[in-house]
Amino acid sequence: MRLSLTRRKSALVGLPRRIRNVRLKDFLRPSPTLWGQLVRYGLAGGTAAGVNILVYAVLWRLLHSRWPGHDYQVANVFGFLCGNIVSYTLSTRWVFEYRRLRKPIHEFGVYFAIGLVGLAWSALFLWMLVGAAHLHRDLAKIITVGIVFAWHFGARKVALFSKINGARVPLRRQCFLGTDS
Repeated sequence: MRLSLTRRKSALVGLPRRIRNVRLKDFLRPSPTLWGQLVRYGLAGGTAAGVNILVYAVLWRLLHSRWPGHDYQVANVFGFLCGNIVSYTLSTRWVFEYRRLRKPIHEFGVYFAIGLVGLAWSALFLWMLVGAAHLHRDLAKIITVGIVFAWHFGARKVALFSKINGARVPLRRQCFLGTDS
């Protein structure tokens, strides 16, 4: 059942003007506010974490019968790589409004390096939770992803996606290869 334009507008009357005036194209643009970025990074990070966990779980099940022992660490690395690519793509296209580095290839290098520190934390926490505490590997992975999320957002926001001395360098002006998009 389709609502007429007047009925749809009347349904929005009780909402604050700020919410009523949100358009889809505004939602698809990077957010200018810290809270908006945090929420979007949470959604992007949740998507990347889902990819990370999915690749980890599938690869672990494939490797477990062939290489028992450290199979969860190998699966963790490949899950991390896939999740990091998804996270970078969503962060540069949807989450952050500004960038500190003008060349996207350098930006991806720093983004990846911050991710590698997160991977080291992830490997350490997995070792502690699975190897030492004997927690189930899937539960340990979910806990680890939650802990490392805070590191990734804070470090990437400060190092890559904040204003440089008040200068505005719009993020969407460049694509990954460094040309105008």
